Amino acid sequence: MKKLIYLSVIIALLSCSNDVEETSSYLNGTGKTPIETAALLDVTTAPQTRAANKDFDNGDVLLVYLRHVTWNGGATDRNSVSVDQAPFLVTFTKGTEACIDYSGADITPIGLNTPLGLSPQNTKQTSNLTPTLYWDDFSNETNDLRSSNHYLQSFYGYCYNGGTPSDALAVSTGVLGWTVPYDQMQADALKHADLLWSAEQTPIKYDHAEGSRGKLMLPYTHAMSMVTVVVTAAEGFSDAALTNTWLELQGMNRTCKTTAPTYEISDVGQGTDSPGLVKMALTLNEGMTCTYRAIVVPQTVLTSGNSFLKINGAEDNNYEVKVTQNMLNDWASGLSEGKMQSGYNYQLNVTINKVGIDVSATITNWNTVEATGTGEIKFQNDVTTTGPIADELKVGGMDIYKSTSQSFDEKSTTLTWDGTNSTWTYSPTIYWAGQGDASYFRALSPAASTTAMTQGNDVLWGFACDADADISKVGTQNEVKITPRTGDVPLRFRHAMSKITVQLVSSGEAAVVLTDALISITNLTNTGTLDLVKGTIQAGEKQSEPIDGFCSASHPVADKTKLDNYCVIPQSIGNDAVLTVKLADGTTYSLPLNTCKDSSGQSIAAWEQGRHYVYTITLTKGSISFRALIKEWEVSNGEGDAELDWD
Repeated sequence: MKKLIYLSVIIALLSCSNDVEETSSYLNGTGKTPIETAALLDVTTAPQTRAANKDFDNGDVLLVYLRHVTWNGGATDRNSVSVDQAPFLVTFTKGTEACIDYSGADITPIGLNTPLGLSPQNTKQTSNLTPTLYWDDFSNETNDLRSSNHYLQSFYGYCYNGGTPSDALAVSTGVLGWTVPYDQMQADALKHADLLWSAEQTPIKYDHAEGSRGKLMLPYTHAMSMVTVVVTAAEGFSDAALTNTWLELQGMNRTCKTTAPTYEISDVGQGTDSPGLVKMALTLNEGMTCTYRAIVVPQTVLTSGNSFLKINGAEDNNYEVKVTQNMLNDWASGLSEGKMQSGYNYQLNVTINKVGIDVSATITNWNTVEATGTGEIKFQNDVTTTGPIADELKVGGMDIYKSTSQSFDEKSTTLTWDGTNSTWTYSPTIYWAGQGDASYFRALSPAASTTAMTQGNDVLWGFACDADADISKVGTQNEVKITPRTGDVPLRFRHAMSKITVQLVSSGEAAVVLTDALISITNLTNTGTLDLVKGTIQAGEKQSEPIDGFCSASHPVADKTKLDNYCVIPQSIGNDAVLTVKLADGTTYSLPLNTCKDSSGQSIAAWEQGRHYVYTITLTKGSISFRALIKEWEVSNGEGDAELDWD
């Protein structure tokens, strides 16, 4: 059941329309029967909005359209009756008497069929109306209210709160135009934007019996929507971080037509000055935690991924909050077809630090604070690709290097994949120092990798670059320097090493026994140094037997690792590099490694980063032949690259 906020007021008749002349006999009450009148309001209204202190401010405009009707007691057929003495549109203000808890029954406006949720816990009332209305003012002595089926009704009500309608009130229908301002940073602007309305109420009937006459109830509710943002400056900020911070809502409705009798909002728009934007008022300053509020027009559409809020000037950092599905889930009770509704306060609790922002969303009516869940919006720090490289990153974690000058002397943080929560954790957290902290980034995976490279293990090397960077090429020609942001820092990875596989084949009458055959390659290097800036590897000194005693891929032995998908140092292959196969019976075969050719007939004279070289060696009694195949390391990822959104 939708809960609303009600204004406890006492109304006093100040002026009348419908060409009724105010005279002493009309209002002096001599010999007249007073009409019991009460207006209602909520006591938990947020600070700086209307009726926060159970009172109206001087200059508030409180209008009620009172009409004389005939009624059959059903849901329809309320027919207005022309009565010469009866006022229609009247202007009221509140008296001085304090409000009391409302102890009556809940109220269902006759045209809505939805209870308003009134209770002593959330509603105040007052009957301090100045001056008093009289039944006699709506009838002559022989007709009208004192005859059968004649009733008095509140058709609708408005309270402008000091604001001014953008289109004048159409008195007979209750339609007016309303606009909320772009700049609501001052308390008065926020207050004057909060339009209140009262729907069509059940008619009340005059009765001669004392105590049996109905009471004219005027429950006022909020026609607009409210957004409340509680910002907390957490890690990395000084005590004065929020001193100059200001918030701006994005994509909000700011203009509309309102029809009070039926609580309808129509013809919504975003306004012409700064369309869709609203500067929020700072309503509570607690140093490191500040509360901001704004009034917006209902039916604003909230769509996942769209910009919702910008936080500006948080110690030289700016943040953007986008709508997430979690936020939509948390606000579901206050949304209809994804649109914000009248009378709801959409609250965000935002914790900012210099790495990102955490946001919990709650949906509250203006008379009840009720958390419905927690949603988060933070840096996109999930791996955004699938496949082997993404899996390797998750398994091994990564070290991140941040530098303003490309002097990557020490790692800045280590990221570890939390499979349970499907997110990366940071140790330690790193921060932007401010808008002047544009930086380069490097990454190595697995974590704790060093620039001293040895064969047998691969290292993934990544850098911040444009989304369409071709990192299969040596160098970082597509690198970008990342400015402080709350968005992602895109890291792309490639394999720093090369990979080889040697397959032994023998068949036919001249076949040899390949069981326990051992493979060796001489005069290559098995060490190198990774250039953290460029991602290239400088090969070390050649070794006489860098790859020695590996078994055949087809016939592994228990104490040797098969030479299959084996990572090696990228390097040139000289004439002295020889591949040797030694069979179990002692027979030895050998060939110069750089005589192996690829499928195009070109000799393979070097191992390049990110390439997988598959050598197929055919052995027969007394001879050896070969063929070689070069294939991309990760076929599913093009040139062996993967993309990681990290921040």
